[in-house]
Amino acid sequence: LYPAKSLPVYGQIQPFTLKDQSGKNFESVDLSGKVWIADFIFTRCAGPCPLMSLRMAGLQKLLGSGSGIQFISFSVDPDRDTPEALSEYAKRFDADQTSWHFLTGDKDTIYRLARNDFHLAVSEIPSDDPQAVLWLTHSTKFVLVDPTGKVRGFYDLEGKAALDNLIRDAR
Repeated sequence: LYPAKSLPVYGQIQPFTLKDQSGKNFESVDLSGKVWIADFIFTRCAGPCPLMSLRMAGLQKLLGSGSGIQFISFSVDPDRDTPEALSEYAKRFDADQTSWHFLTGDKDTIYRLARNDFHLAVSEIPSDDPQAVLWLTHSTKFVLVDPTGKVRGFYDLEGKAALDNLIRDAR
């Protein structure tokens, strides 16, 4: 193992305030002093999101709830992903919600975080039909953030080696 300072620094997460799956305010300062793993998902996704959440659940089990590592899933569809929807989604993946937080809120804030702070792609093609599912595209990478809010690594959804690297680096 190597010390965290040997991991590259890709950027700094700026302060944010969103809502978690219980409807409470969740702020970036709530993560201060903690290592965390983030991803961007949405609950109505028929593509990679369920697999991402399954992988995140596996990471939470492997790293242990008592490790102090936090798991953060940001919704890229905050208009539909209410705290209630996120709470139901969390239950589907047996998330330990003391360390895995599902965040929603202002779309501009979430998209700014994804693009500017996490350096990840996210976009949408809106529809005039309110019942239509938005065409949302977003990165499927997991992101490791250190206790000072610095982005320290990007890890692919696929491949055991990438997930092994994430586990090693998070520890």
